[in-house]
Formats: sequence, C-alpha cells, structure tokens
Amino acid sequence: MADHVIPAPAQNPESTPFYEAAKEGKFMIRRCTSCKKTHWYPRAVCPFCFGTTEWEQASGDGVIYSYSPMRRAGYT
Repeated sequence: MADHVIPAPAQNPESTPFYEAAKEGKFMIRRCTSCKKTHWYPRAVCPFCFGTTEWEQASGDGVIYSYSPMRRAGYT
C-alpha cells in the first residue's frame, strides 16, 4: 500500500496564488484592506467586515494551540 497517492486539493481562482507561492516555499495569507485583519482560508471578502482582501506573505511566527493527527484506514 506504499504506492497509494493522495490527490492534491482542488484549486480555484481564490486559492491558486496560495499554491503557486507554496511551490516557492512561501506561506501566503489574506489580509483585509479595510480592517487589516488576517484570515484563513483564502477568500476575496473579509469574514469580519466584508471588505476586500489581498495576499500577504506570512511572517512564519505563530502559536499552535492544538493539533489532530489524521489517519486513513489501512495506512500508517
């Protein structure tokens, strides 16, 4: 079962810049041009104030509060 390939996530016009930057080793997030808050997952409209957003490279700093390992049946 070592040859099992998990397909890449589907891309759309809002997420394509994220995946293109990831190929270059960059982690991109969206920031609202009005309220200046960042958010994840990528979308063109701010979930806080409904303003427009733009891509920004993340600093790389952050805090992991929790994690959850995901496993598929039959694989380790």
